[in-house]
Amino acid sequence: MKTLNNFFKGVRYPVRGILFIFSNPEISKIITIQFLLNTITFILVLSSSFYILIRWLNSLISYKTFWYEHLFYYFALITGIGLVVLFSVILSGVLSGLIGGGLNSRLSEKAEEIYKKKKPAQLIGFFEGIVRDIGYELKNIALIIIMFLILTLINLIPIVGFLIFSICAFCFSLYAISFKYWDYAMESRKFSFSQKLKLVWKSGGFFAGFGLTSLLLFMIPIVNFLVPAVCIIAGTLLFLDEFDK
Repeated sequence: MKTLNNFFKGVRYPVRGILFIFSNPEISKIITIQFLLNTITFILVLSSSFYILIRWLNSLISYKTFWYEHLFYYFALITGIGLVVLFSVILSGVLSGLIGGGLNSRLSEKAEEIYKKKKPAQLIGFFEGIVRDIGYELKNIALIIIMFLILTLINLIPIVGFLIFSICAFCFSLYAISFKYWDYAMESRKFSFSQKLKLVWKSGGFFAGFGLTSLLLFMIPIVNFLVPAVCIIAGTLLFLDEFDK
């Protein structure tokens, strides 16, 4: 029952993040810059990835006389587009975080300052924010690569491999989203990487609910460019309410 209650609490936090933005216009400058960075990097990554996909498919699959070859081409194209969009969302988020140089940390810090009506536990400087965000994104990339390799091996299991792969990939997506957006508040408290992993995992229902709502928001066109800022604020609020005792 507690896990279920925590799940529904987690579901509400991204919505609270949206309301927080509208009720606190003083953070609009940071969010506007983030929106522009997210939009530009997503368009560049998506267009480049789509071009590479089409070139690769055309070189791999040639049109012949049989109908099933055409069917296979379009099936591969549709599947490839889905993967390209997913890849573009992840990579553009990482790139915008790197290019933004400390904007994410600053937004979390500002949200905490407004929410608690006092200065955060530890103020960070501009250059420290850049180093922190770059360091986090590199660790995030490493975590994603490791899990991708593990899931790929699971997918090779005969008969049930794809089913297990799909379930594990979905659960990992929820975990990874929560880990990413709670990290800024945890980092300001100097949590170690292993402490962060354990806290998010042990939160159970919180990371599942938070990750699910965030994932749904990411699937809404145009709106998804604002979602990173929403999730940073929501993750900070959730950490302050539930774990910063």
